[in-house]
Amino acid sequence: MNEEITASCKWDVVSHLPSFKWANWGERWRLPVLVLMAVGISFYLLWFIAKKDHIAFQDIMPWVLMICACGYASKRILGFKAEYIRQLKATPGYGQMAVWTINEEGYEERLSSHHAFIAWKDVCESKVTPDGVMIFLPEGTFNWLPKRAFSESDYSRFLGFIASKTKHSKIS
Repeated sequence: MNEEITASCKWDVVSHLPSFKWANWGERWRLPVLVLMAVGISFYLLWFIAKKDHIAFQDIMPWVLMICACGYASKRILGFKAEYIRQLKATPGYGQMAVWTINEEGYEERLSSHHAFIAWKDVCESKVTPDGVMIFLPEGTFNWLPKRAFSESDYSRFLGFIASKTKHSKIS
C-alpha cells in the first residue's frame, strides 16, 4: 500500500461505546449467571421459609448474605459501563473530530488536543468486530477505530492492510 487511508469521526460516546461491548466480549456470561444465581437462591429461600414453621435467624442469614453478594456483584458489573462512559467524557479530546491516517509505517491519530503516531512494530494484535477494529498495544490497552469513521471502500482496504501487518483475529 503506497497511499494512505484516512478515517475520521467525532470522538464521543456514540463512536466509542461499541468498543466497550467488544473489549468485554469474553465476559458477557457473568451478568446472566449472577442474575440466575440470585433468582435461584431467592426461590430456594422462599421455599425454605414456606416449608418450615419456625426459622432461626442463623438459618436464613447465609442465604441473605449470598443474595446480597450476588446483588452487589451485579451492580459492580453494570457499573463498569457507566465508569467507562465517565472516563471517556473526561478525556481531553472528547467531542473533537479525530482523524486517523494509516500507512506502511503505522497509523497516526490526530485531535486538536493531541497527536500520536503508533508504528506497526509496536502493535501486539488487532481484532476486527462488526463495529470497528481494536488495535492492541503492549501496555494491555487498545486503540479503537470505529467502522463508521471510514468510507466503505477504505474500510475494506484497511481490513486487508491491518491483517497483513498485525497478528489478527475476528469477533463476529
